[in-house]
Amino acid sequence: MGSNREQTPYLGRSRNPASVRYDLEMCNHRPVRLPLAEAQIGVGIIAAPLGLRMSGMESRTAEAIILAAMSGDGDELRRLLPTNETPEEGGEPGSEESTDATANGWSVTDVYGSGPLALAASGGHANAVGLLLKARAAPDESNERDGQTALLLAAENGHDEVVAALLSGGADPATAAHDGTTALHAAARSGSEGVARLLLQRKEESEEGEELELSAAPAVSADAVDASGMTPLMAAAAADSAAVCALLCEAGACLEATDENGWSPFLHAAAANAVNAAAVLLQRGASRDHQSFGGHAAEKMQPDLLGGVSLTAPDESVSPRGGE
Repeated sequence: MGSNREQTPYLGRSRNPASVRYDLEMCNHRPVRLPLAEAQIGVGIIAAPLGLRMSGMESRTAEAIILAAMSGDGDELRRLLPTNETPEEGGEPGSEESTDATANGWSVTDVYGSGPLALAASGGHANAVGLLLKARAAPDESNERDGQTALLLAAENGHDEVVAALLSGGADPATAAHDGTTALHAAARSGSEGVARLLLQRKEESEEGEELELSAAPAVSADAVDASGMTPLMAAAAADSAAVCALLCEAGACLEATDENGWSPFLHAAAANAVNAAAVLLQRGASRDHQSFGGHAAEKMQPDLLGGVSLTAPDESVSPRGGE
């Protein structure tokens, strides 16, 4: 149990074809990011380029934790993860006194910079996420390559239960990846209304001064912008997610915000021929005549769009900031 960081590929030997098939499933759980390097079922040898980086544990333990997190194997994680029998020394997860996994003496990431918490969250394994947080996995640990966190990955894949577990464990919904993408952007792009509601719910409760169902954390902004100036409402509009558009408008998202090219949420909807999202935006009072810096307009891009949108007269009492 040393502190020196070590790098090693996953190299396992299985005794029979059945267990080899199980190992192959684990290595191919993410076939794009974890390509199989070698498989000889007759011999029972498999190798996959996990390229683990670890501290505070042996390589085989680190390998097993990564694979258990990927598959959501709670029993295996309970057996492998370090225990924290004295929480008073480290505080609750997410608190100022909490001690993350690295400070408690262990950490592991794969060759792509993903830790077990991110892998479990991406796969929708809420139980595994809870176990990792209990073992002091840092809730906001980010991939050094792209800055993605477990919360962002869970939101991207629409895993409501995982998002709730991460928020309860202290994950900050305002944390952004290197390109400025937040979990709310990710939920908007994937059309995950449940996730978006969880992320926005924290802001509403904290503003009203009510007791939070989830642990206290910085509020997430409905108008957060990524590196290109895109807001969650623009992302939801481009994905034709009417439900998320409506939710963001209720949270006060700006209908006339523009990205770096001068595109509004309605222009993004028009470019994607997103009829349902366009209807929500227009009903909320979005301008249908807005033009981008390059002169792009909805009528020019999608001349038939407005004809396909069923509209009631916009409520003049609704301001361009949607829910205000």
